[in-house]
Amino acid sequence: MNTTGNISLVCQATQFPDVCYSSLVTSPGAANAKYSQQLVGISITIAYQGVNESDAFADQLIQESTSDVSVKGIARDCKDLLTSSKFWLQECVASDLDKQVQDMQQWLSGVLTYQTDCTSSLSVVKKTKFIKKMMHKLESVARLISNALSMVDAFASYGSNPQHWKRPTLHKRKLQASLTSSSFSVDTTSNSAPSWLGMHDRRLLEAPASLISPSAIVSRTPDQPQLTIFTSIQAAVDHAPNHCTARYVIYIKAGVYAENVRIPLQKSMLMFVGDGMDKTIIRGSMSVSKGGTTTFASATLAVNGKGFLARDLTVENTAGPEGHQAVALRVDSDMSAFHSCSILGYQDTLYAHTFRQFYRDCRIEGTIDFIFGNAAAVLQNCLIRVRPGNPGVILSTVTAQGRLDPAQPTGLVFQNCTVNGTEEYMRGLLAEPRKHLAYLGRPWKLYSRTIFLHTYMESLVRPEGWLPWDGNFALATLYFAEYLSCGPGASAFSRVPWSTQLSIADALGYTVQSFIQGDSWLPSTNIPFFHFI
Repeated sequence: MNTTGNISLVCQATQFPDVCYSSLVTSPGAANAKYSQQLVGISITIAYQGVNESDAFADQLIQESTSDVSVKGIARDCKDLLTSSKFWLQECVASDLDKQVQDMQQWLSGVLTYQTDCTSSLSVVKKTKFIKKMMHKLESVARLISNALSMVDAFASYGSNPQHWKRPTLHKRKLQASLTSSSFSVDTTSNSAPSWLGMHDRRLLEAPASLISPSAIVSRTPDQPQLTIFTSIQAAVDHAPNHCTARYVIYIKAGVYAENVRIPLQKSMLMFVGDGMDKTIIRGSMSVSKGGTTTFASATLAVNGKGFLARDLTVENTAGPEGHQAVALRVDSDMSAFHSCSILGYQDTLYAHTFRQFYRDCRIEGTIDFIFGNAAAVLQNCLIRVRPGNPGVILSTVTAQGRLDPAQPTGLVFQNCTVNGTEEYMRGLLAEPRKHLAYLGRPWKLYSRTIFLHTYMESLVRPEGWLPWDGNFALATLYFAEYLSCGPGASAFSRVPWSTQLSIADALGYTVQSFIQGDSWLPSTNIPFFHFI
C-alpha cells in the first residue's frame, strides 16, 4: 500500500481526519512509515511540538498579566498544565505502543484534558488579541492530541492493521480483551486491589503506622531530636529526592497542619502516612471567592507526582459553601491510591482531575459537584455524604464527571459505596424535603461517564437519580449507569430515561482491573480491593 494510503487509513479513525492528514502528510518521516505504530509516534511528536508552542504563549501571558490577578492566576494554571502535558507526551514518545497501549491512552487523555482546561479558563476573561491567539493555538493542539488518542484507541481495539480501524464509539469497554488476557483474570471472591500496587506498597497501606520505617517525619511538636523532623508537610515534600523509583514515606504525626501542600511532577513515589483519619488533618481555605484564585489552584493538597499513596489522614477545605469552588484534594497522579482518608469540603471537594486513581474506605463530603474531574477513578467501600449548602440553595449533586472525547478511557466508578447525608443534612431533609434535593450527578462535559455498582443509596437521593447540566446538553452522549443499587434512594422505577441500568456483562467493564488496569499496579500497595462486581 502506498504511504499516503497508510496515512489516510490511520486518519479515518480520528475525530478530525482532515487535520490528521494535513499534519502527517507534511511531516518528515511519515511518508516512509510502513507501520501504524510509526504514524502514531509521529502524531504524538507533532502534538508535542504544538504543546511546546502553547507553553511559550503561557510564559508571555504571565509576563503581560501583572495588572490583572484573574488572568495571572489562569496563566499560571496554564503554565502548570502545559508543563505537565510536555512531560506526559515525552513519556508517550519513549513508550512501546505494543506493550504500553493502556498507559498511553491514559497519558494522552490527561494531556487532552489539560489543553481544554486552559482554553476553558481563558474563555471567561476579557479577550485580548493575544488571548484569542493563544486560545486558537490551544484548540488546534487539542485536535492534534485528540487524533493521536483516537489512533492509540484504535490500535488497542483493532490491532496494528489500520484497515480495520474505526473511530471510537461513545462508551465501549474493551471487556473481551480484559477477560481473555492472562493479566485480567476474573476472581469473583477476591477482595484485593489494582495490581499496579505491588506487595510492598500493599504492606505499607495495611501495616500499623508504628511498624512503618518512614523516610521523613512531620510533627507539630518535634520530640525526637536525634531524628530530622519537619514542622511542615511541604518542607518534607521539598526535601524528598526527585524522580524516586522506590517508595518514599512521609509519616505525618497527629495534628492540624494549616497549609496548602503541592507535590510537583518530579516528586514521584511519595506516600503520606497519618495517625488516623480524624487525627492527622491537612487544612486549607483557598477558594475562587478570593481574587485571583482558580478552582485548580484552590486545592488544600494537590498531587502531580506519579504513584502517590496516602492513608489514615484528612484533607479539608474550610472555605465553606459561601466560598463556592474550593477544592480539598486535587489529584493528577497516575496510579495513585488513597486508603482510609477523609476528604472534606463543600463545592468541588475532590478534584479527580486526570489519570488512574483508586480510593478505598474513604469518606468524602460536600455540597455541589463535590466529586468531579476527568480521571479514570474507582472508589470502593467509600462513604459519600452530602452536606448542607448555602441557605436557599436546594440542589446538591454528588458528581460532575468531565469526559471530553469518546476515546478517553475515563470516568467515575463507585463500587460498594454508601451515598448518604450528614446528620445535619438529614435533619433538614426530614423537616423540609422540598428544600433538599440531592442527585447522583450531572454531566459537566459532553461525554460524561459515571457508574454506581452495588451502592447503597439513602432516601436523600431523588427518585430521578440524575440531573441535567443545562437543558439537553450531553443527554445523548453521556453515560450514567447503575448496577444493583440498593436502599430507599436506589429504585430504578423513576430514574431519568437517559440513565442506564446495567447488565452484568456491561458492569464487568467497570471493575478495577478492566477500567483502571488495577491488577497491574494496586497489589504492591496492599490496599484491599474488589476484583469483581
